[in-house]
Amino acid sequence: MRYASYLTIPLLLLSALGCGRGGHHAVAPVSGRVTLNNRPLAHAEVRFYPAGNEKGTGPVYSHAKTDAQGLFTLRTFLADHEVAGGLVGDNRVEISLNERDLEKPSLKAAPRELVPAQYNRLSRLHCEVPPDGKADADFGLKGR
Repeated sequence: MRYASYLTIPLLLLSALGCGRGGHHAVAPVSGRVTLNNRPLAHAEVRFYPAGNEKGTGPVYSHAKTDAQGLFTLRTFLADHEVAGGLVGDNRVEISLNERDLEKPSLKAAPRELVPAQYNRLSRLHCEVPPDGKADADFGLKGR
């Protein structure tokens, strides 16, 4: 019985520290600007997916909506709440804007994506978020 307790304590410590995706995530302030063909991209959805979650399948990611000037400030969903900032480290970035985001109530068909695929579902954009944050996470998109 004594040996069982020696094994239980390390296991409890590991679970309390949190391993993998359910554990602690460092968050830092992140803001920037998105333009498309040198014009501000308003109402776009910006998402940062941390390394290891490149396809956006994990539970933790950062997101923002651009304003009329294309400016954004990230927020991150954690276990049961949302906090200001983005996840520290390398992040794959997706930027999306579809007709539904522009609140066109007359749409009957599936909304059309207005940002080229190489910046959203096929994105290779990356952004490194340092521990002290990033105020210049700017993305100058080209196309359409």
